[in-house]
Amino acid sequence: MIPGNDKNVGYSSPNMIDVAASPGAESPNLPPEIGQSKFYENIHLDIFHGPMDKEDIALVLNNNGEYLIANGFVDIKSKLGVWIKWADQLTFYPVIEDIEQGTCTFNGLVAKPNLTELLAHHDTTQQPITTAPDGPKLMYGIKKQSWELDHKNVKTEKELGSGAFGTVYLGSLFRNGQWIPAAIKVPRLDKAKKEAQTAEFLQEARIQRDYLHVNIVRLFGVATNGPDILIVLEYVNGGDLLSYVKKNPHLNVTMRLAFCFDVASGMAYLHKIQCLHRDMAARNCLVVQSPCYCKITDFGLSAKGLNQAVSKTKSVPIRWIAPEVIKTGTYEAASDVWSLGVMFWEVYTFCKDLPYAKIKELKEVQVQLKSNPNFRPDMAKKAEPPL
Repeated sequence: MIPGNDKNVGYSSPNMIDVAASPGAESPNLPPEIGQSKFYENIHLDIFHGPMDKEDIALVLNNNGEYLIANGFVDIKSKLGVWIKWADQLTFYPVIEDIEQGTCTFNGLVAKPNLTELLAHHDTTQQPITTAPDGPKLMYGIKKQSWELDHKNVKTEKELGSGAFGTVYLGSLFRNGQWIPAAIKVPRLDKAKKEAQTAEFLQEARIQRDYLHVNIVRLFGVATNGPDILIVLEYVNGGDLLSYVKKNPHLNVTMRLAFCFDVASGMAYLHKIQCLHRDMAARNCLVVQSPCYCKITDFGLSAKGLNQAVSKTKSVPIRWIAPEVIKTGTYEAASDVWSLGVMFWEVYTFCKDLPYAKIKELKEVQVQLKSNPNFRPDMAKKAEPPL
């Protein structure tokens, strides 16, 4: 049933939101080739999800008869249609347009002048959207989730940094009736690898969006209905821990210990909910100022599950990696803890050098980690007592 007919039917998720309550949400910001078509006039906002990939759709549609409207993102390009779960299978049914007749249909049996009327017909009559008598029926329309953001509700203001992955901006997000500071990551996509890279960025957001802990940078959501993908994160005002420690060479031992404790607390939370970070380093922690504490960020190498094979397609941070990962090709919770220890070493040595800085070649570092059980980052001869 289309949302609005019965708001209590089909909406058990705590993540449901009223999209129409946000500014600019009076139009769903359709792609040009869709938005200019009369077939999609007055499209129902609550169940139109915009560009969405199949993995996210699979997480949203949990029960048979649940459906949503989306235009394909990676899997079905920009074609608009219905994703529905039926007979425990997830299937996409595109809207078929008849320009001459001025109608649109799912199955060729029922045609209406626009998608809104077509959905209303299948919703009220419970007629299948295929020609089969026992075909899928539109039973429960699922609203947009809280992490599905609209480009119109995100503003970029100034660049904070950039790299091979893309650019991060300071900006604002309209949330709960007000504009709040946000960090906005805009991925840089290679034209030849756009689909694969898009899937990677969405996977990173998918991993991070459920995490809620004081020592984890919060992900507010992803906006996909514009020219760029926008990954919208909590803004942390003190910069990365690596730079912060370098800029504060007189940082006392107590403060450095507190930073280490913060990160350890965040990692304990991740492991408790079955997540491996796999890229723990001072550069991947951010500092909150006043009061001063740390948060873990950058989940680009992270994975769900406490036993994970090394990726064959992604580079690994050799100088922070545990020897066992090189020997076995497998990450475990203990591997993260090793990297955490290397991060502690960075903080206590004021991030002056890379781990194993005297060895320039990464291949040699890898050989030593694999074969030398006593291989450790160098400690200063006059190290502080706490070390």
